Amino acid sequence: MAGPSHLVVRDISPFHRRLSSLVDEAGGQAAFAAKAGTSQSGLNRILQGGAPGLDTLIAFANAGGVTIEWLATGRGGKIIEIDESPELT
Repeated sequence: MAGPSHLVVRDISPFHRRLSSLVDEAGGQAAFAAKAGTSQSGLNRILQGGAPGLDTLIAFANAGGVTIEWLATGRGGKIIEIDESPELT
């Protein structure tokens, strides 16, 4: 059964799916936007299919604790690995 004709179902890209998962993990758009230092309306525009600029992409990756490569392409490691081994002096 088809939904109401006023609803537009848009295929979202893999990037938008990855971003959406980070938003969900952060507790929603308001929380993620605040963490990324962007407006909720700006985040919503991107979630609806917009393309972020480089600065925004970096802010989203940092807010989600993921690598820029993973967020943008789905390749590489998802989680930023922090080397906590003691430094040799």
